[in-house]
Amino acid sequence: MKKINWLPKYSVGVKLLDEQHKKLILMLNRLIGAKDITTGSEIISELITQMITYSQEHFKTEEDLMVKSGYPQLNQHYQSHAKYKKKVADLCIAVPLDVPVVPQVTLNFLVDWWQNHILNVDMKYKSFFQEKGIH
Repeated sequence: MKKINWLPKYSVGVKLLDEQHKKLILMLNRLIGAKDITTGSEIISELITQMITYSQEHFKTEEDLMVKSGYPQLNQHYQSHAKYKKKVADLCIAVPLDVPVVPQVTLNFLVDWWQNHILNVDMKYKSFFQEKGIH
């Protein structure tokens, strides 16, 4: 799998959210670049912990901005975040069970989810935040 390069198409037009997205992509790239990852590998546990912690911080930042600005699709966006949290929790449960496919499934899920979420779901609020003067 190729590493993800930050491209202008990923920008949601809000500096703080773009910086958070960049940090999440850096975390994904660490996993993509890791060699011989197994279910019990330290990098899987470390990355999942970092992704959970940082994604919660990012989701809170996004949701707070949405609440403060009166974003009309807050509930749909919140549901998207909730589905992500559930899937990551399910993957965390599988790690100690030593399920051999977890590293690849985790990587595929995280890469696909974040790219899709930024490019499709987050882009829905881009023009709304711009109209509200949120940069």
